[in-house]
Amino acid sequence: MFNNRVLFPAFYRTVPSELIQHEVIIKLLKHFGWTWVGMIVSDDEISQGASEQLRTKLISNGICVDFSIRLIHKMSLSASMEAVRKSSANVIIIYSNTELFYFILLALEMTSVPDKVFIIPASLAFVTEDLAEPYLQRLNGSLIISVPKREIPGLKEYLSNASPVKTPNNPFLDRLWYWTFSCYPNGTKKSSRNICKDDISLRNLEASLYDVDNFRLTFSVYAAVHAVARALHNLYFSDLEPGKLPNSLKKTFLPWQVKFENVFTIKYEL
Repeated sequence: MFNNRVLFPAFYRTVPSELIQHEVIIKLLKHFGWTWVGMIVSDDEISQGASEQLRTKLISNGICVDFSIRLIHKMSLSASMEAVRKSSANVIIIYSNTELFYFILLALEMTSVPDKVFIIPASLAFVTEDLAEPYLQRLNGSLIISVPKREIPGLKEYLSNASPVKTPNNPFLDRLWYWTFSCYPNGTKKSSRNICKDDISLRNLEASLYDVDNFRLTFSVYAAVHAVARALHNLYFSDLEPGKLPNSLKKTFLPWQVKFENVFTIKYEL
C-alpha cells in the first residue's frame, strides 16, 4: 500500500522495499539456472503478502514452484518438513517471522531432510548472525540477502568512549551496562555489590558479541536521518538569497514539501 504515491505521497523507506528484494532473488535463481524451487512461509500478513508477490514473479520468469508450505504455528512443522524431504526441489525460499524461523531451523536439525539451498530474506538476516553452530551447519551453502554495512563517521569512537561514568544518570547506559557486563554502574544502586569498574567499556567486548564495524540496520537509520536533515536544510534555505540569514528560525513545512536527494545508494548484498 505504501507504494501508492497518491495515498502516501510523503512515505519514505529506511530500507529497500520487498519488490527490490524480489528482483535480487529472481536474478540469483537465473544466474545459477535454478528453475525448480519450494517455499516455506509463515502465516502472517507480511510474509504471506510478500511470498505471493514473489511467487507471481517467479512464475512469470519461468521458475516453477513445486510447493508453498504455509506454517500456521510450530506444531505444523512436522508435516511441513516431510513435504520438504520428499520434494525434488533443492532450493527453498523462506519467508517467515522471527519466532517461526527458529523452529524451522530446529525442525531441519531434528529431521532427516537432505541438504538444501535455503534463500533467506533480509528481514531474517540479523537472526542468522547469532545462531548456534548446529543451525549454521544446516544452513551451510545457503544464501542470505542483507542490507549492506557502511561506515558511520564517528560512531565507533562514540560507542567505544560511552560510559555511565562520563554520562551519569543516563538510564539507557545504566541498563546497557547491567545487561552487558552483569554489574551496576556506581551510584545506581545503594548496594555495594556488583558495582561496575570505572574502566570497563564496550571496547572490552569481543567483536562476536558487539561488532561496531558491521552495523547494517543502524546504517539504514543513519542514512534515513541524514537524508531528512539534508532535505529540511535545503527546504529551510530555499527561499533565501545567497549569503542572507532568515528573519526567524521558526518555519512550518508540510510533508509533501520535503524533497529527498539520493544521499546514499543502498543495495542488497549476499
